[in-house]
Amino acid sequence: MAFPCVGAKSALARGGLVIHRASDLTSAWDDLQIYAALMAFVARYRTDPAPFQSLSIVFEGPGTLDEAAFETALWQRAQSLSDKISGWARRRIHGPASIRSIRSSP
Repeated sequence: MAFPCVGAKSALARGGLVIHRASDLTSAWDDLQIYAALMAFVARYRTDPAPFQSLSIVFEGPGTLDEAAFETALWQRAQSLSDKISGWARRRIHGPASIRSIRSSP
């Protein structure tokens, strides 16, 4: 297995590499599962903040992307996750309970 990052190679050697499989880099289909994997990874780290821990999301496809298309798809995936997380955070912060507290204010 080749690694562009020495930290990821060390994480693998120390049992700290978590690999999550997703279907298509160009699709938002797996975003919820990727988010869950990310949150599980963060929770694991908070429980045991040992060095050399890494999460790798491995996409099954598409295998035909050139470098520019890959970078575009990767950033689209990151933006999609960020948008979803921001939306979830807004709903948690400004959900029904906060609306009720605003309405009950004088």
